[in-house]
Amino acid sequence: MEKTENQKTLRPPFSFLLRDLLKCEDKKKACIYTILGMVIVLLIGGGLLSLRDDLDRIVNILAPLFMGLVTITGLVNLAVLLFVRSKRWPSLLMGFLSLLSLNITGGIYTLAIGKSEIIRPAYTDREVPMDMSASTSLFVEERPTYQEGYDKENNVVVRVVSKKAKTKPYQVRGIEDVSAKNNWKGWLYLAPVIILVSVFLIYPLVSTIFISFTSSYNYQTGSFDGLTFRNFTFILGLTTKSPINDAREVFFTKYAIPNTFILVIVTVPISTMLALIIAVALNSIKWFQKALQTIFFLPYVTNGIAVGMVFSVMFDQSGVINYIFGTNIAWISATAQRATAFIPLVIYIVWNSIPFKILIFLSGLQGIDKQYYHAAQIDSAPRHKVLWRITVPLLSPQILYILITSFIGAFKEYTSIVGLFNGPGTAGKSDPNMETIVYYIYDNISEPSIASAAAVFLFVIILAFTALQFAASKKRVHY
Repeated sequence: MEKTENQKTLRPPFSFLLRDLLKCEDKKKACIYTILGMVIVLLIGGGLLSLRDDLDRIVNILAPLFMGLVTITGLVNLAVLLFVRSKRWPSLLMGFLSLLSLNITGGIYTLAIGKSEIIRPAYTDREVPMDMSASTSLFVEERPTYQEGYDKENNVVVRVVSKKAKTKPYQVRGIEDVSAKNNWKGWLYLAPVIILVSVFLIYPLVSTIFISFTSSYNYQTGSFDGLTFRNFTFILGLTTKSPINDAREVFFTKYAIPNTFILVIVTVPISTMLALIIAVALNSIKWFQKALQTIFFLPYVTNGIAVGMVFSVMFDQSGVINYIFGTNIAWISATAQRATAFIPLVIYIVWNSIPFKILIFLSGLQGIDKQYYHAAQIDSAPRHKVLWRITVPLLSPQILYILITSFIGAFKEYTSIVGLFNGPGTAGKSDPNMETIVYYIYDNISEPSIASAAAVFLFVIILAFTALQFAASKKRVHY
């Protein structure tokens, strides 16, 4: 007997869940199960918190068990993701993130248990009184009494529906603060993350800011000749490096800052718009969609220096580009003009940054409800209006993410300069006409105070641009 379309195959209860848990072929489902496990553990913890009477004994017994449960669960999930046959994302990365998220959840939960013990009766060290009934003196307000019948003053008829007294607030006495007794368990969970962030993020940032205000800082000995603002005024060409040195910095304001801003202003909008158009086109193609996605993603996984060397050969004066167009333009050689050298540089940066943006836009397009497009088809809306009125607003969170990361990456451009020009410019170090701010920092790494001042200058610019983007996104981004 053939099954009709509306007939469903009968399966044992939860068979699909057990099958997915055992096979776990989809990384997305693995992440969902991880999140569900975290929620279940938190709900169990919330139930334990409701047991106020035996909270001390329960916490001391179950908190270590909970720590072990979280760790074992993360390790099991890591092992499943490592040895499962998947066609999507790297198993090691997903397992590591699952293990890290579970441990962080355990730490936050243990901290919550410690915080829940703030209120505890003060008579825990002596005999608990047997009569726990509250006297009338503990009530803040007296319980009103009503007589059933006719009330002459209010001209109403009173009928007593229930004689059960309403709960009133009590006066709490004998409270002691014991919140710090179990906090060490939560900090134990969070210690690895805190250590990594402190060592590789907070300390270098604070150290760079401090070094930028020192004079003649020495990395080996940690010594310096005092604090000064001269490092910032020197890189901006306002003052000399020291009172006895008459040399002024000219390359930072002449080349590094303008080149960086030109790359940011030109490459970010072009690459974002091209990535959006390509992603929309790929999303509408049914045939060879996966193959085309792979082809467009190849530049992202290719070594940047190697790609830059290929571009340098293509744009050589005797290279393929001049041969195809029948020209003899000096694109990147020593005789190349600065404006001309920007053309291959911009093409290389755009070509190298598009794949990641296409991937993000494709993931956003696949999450848009098709009902919007069906409604536009019914209204016979043209394609450009569908793109501008439906696709772009619904992709605004992804566009914001792409813009923020693209601006930060463009401000830190360095690899493309090395790969394409093999130096800070077409004429070498004698005239670094293609130098960026990051390349300037690298060139002055032997002078920590100057390099740190340039790094802090770049950090402030990136911070300002990011803050402006977040401020502008409040009215333009639709979640």
